[in-house]
Parts: sequence; structure tokens; C-alpha cells
Amino acid sequence: MRTLLVACFLLACGAHAAPAPRTVRVEGWPPIPFAPSGLGLRTLLDIHDTLRPLPPPRGPGWARSVHGPWVDERAEALALANEARRWLRRASPQELAVGAAIHGDIAARTATQLEDVDLRALPAEAAAAVRAPTAQLRRRAYEAWTVCVEYAAGSELDAWRRACDARRRALGLGRSAPSPLD
Repeated sequence: MRTLLVACFLLACGAHAAPAPRTVRVEGWPPIPFAPSGLGLRTLLDIHDTLRPLPPPRGPGWARSVHGPWVDERAEALALANEARRWLRRASPQELAVGAAIHGDIAARTATQLEDVDLRALPAEAAAAVRAPTAQLRRRAYEAWTVCVEYAAGSELDAWRRACDARRRALGLGRSAPSPLD
């Protein structure tokens, strides 16, 4: 009877067997070899999954009716991603590494969308204003991927470390020092 009471108490308090870790997939990245548990990483994954592309200009009202709301929405997403990165400071090195990678991807995707949108319908100065934040976004992505490389220790995160290093090298913003993977 006492064993049954202890078992019921433990179940009521949430001391039940944890579910087996599931593999989480993020488009364009290696599978995450653990179940994300922290709010920071889960938030970054949610943001990453809900980013919508920037529609191309279709007429003179594009900047006001499409670009403006998209920029507001993306600015909110980037601000929330920055906050989630702050939450990751208290997370495990695994979650910090993967979260930094995802944060870098959010910034890089935003820069790419701003660079790739066909702006021929806009005046040159308006097109330049649309693309103005790309350098800062690429720098932020580079810095995030550097954190990923530094914290992605252990064989289970090798693929993440290599992916982050490849992405930051592709940006060409780095130091002249060799990569830690050399």
C-alpha cells in the first residue's frame, strides 16, 4: 500500500518517465539530435518555421501595402529571436549551439530575402533603402554561427558545427585566422 501511495504521489508530481527524445528536423539543417526543451530554442524554432517570404513589388503601393507590413512583422520576429538568444545563455551548450545556428539562419534568410526580391519596379533610392539592412543582418548571422561553432562540442553536434562553419565562411565576413575546424 505504501509503495502504491508513493507511486501515485510521484506521478501526481510529474515524476514520470520522460518521453524518448525525438529527432527534430529544421529545413536546411542537420537533424537536432535531442528534444529541444528550453523556451529559447523552442521559440527560435517556431520563428524559423513561420517566416514568410517577401513578396515582389507589384505596383506603386508595394512599399506601403506589402513591404512595410513585412518589415514590421520581420522586425518583431528578429526582436523575439534576439530575446530568445538571451534566454539561451542559461541553456545547455547543446541548446545554445543549435539556437545560435537557428538565430543566424533567421538573420541570413531575412538578408537574402531583401537582396533577392526583384526591385526593378522601384526607384533606385527606394530599392537601396529596402536592401540597406542586409550587411548588418549578415554580420549578425556570422556572429551567431561563430557561437554555434564554439559551443557545438561533441560528436552528436559535429554536423551542426560543420554547417555553421560552412555558412559563416560562405559569408566571407570572418577574420583571417583559421577556423577552429581546420
